[in-house]
Amino acid sequence: YGRVDAVMSVVDPFPDCGRMAALPLRFGLDPAFRPGPALPPRRHVLYVGRLGREKGLCELLEAAALSKESWRLHLVGTGPAERAIEARAQRLGVRDRVLRLPYVADKRRLARLYAEASCVVMPGPWETFGLVALEAAASGGRVVACETAPSAALIGSLGETFPRGDAQGLLN
Repeated sequence: YGRVDAVMSVVDPFPDCGRMAALPLRFGLDPAFRPGPALPPRRHVLYVGRLGREKGLCELLEAAALSKESWRLHLVGTGPAERAIEARAQRLGVRDRVLRLPYVADKRRLARLYAEASCVVMPGPWETFGLVALEAAASGGRVVACETAPSAALIGSLGETFPRGDAQGLLN
């Protein structure tokens, strides 16, 4: 940090250091993330975000493997763990149920993806905030998030939570 002028974070620093944020940050959602007309129900679980090991994707794949129902899993995004995720899905016997989709820049299309899913899952235990949970809930989607995600507390009854690293809890 010696060579920088400032460090910015989207996390409230008060609980850690007892100081208020020096620069107040405002969060907001794109107007595209609003409930729309009812969409036909689909039987897939949706993950949107960076495909990295820290995002809880191993637990998500384990939950798919543990499930008595053979729901499909749609992964939207790219990232360094793409090959590892595919290999794990293969080892767990769920590879044929996983559909990988590229990053979606169009906010209206993303809102529709949220609304079409059986649920939108945010399994990562170390989310700095978790905007996906807010976008999905605002779009009318059901949300399941790790209890450690700050946004999980904000969506309240619009979502369900599970303990960090608990594939069975995620499945329930």
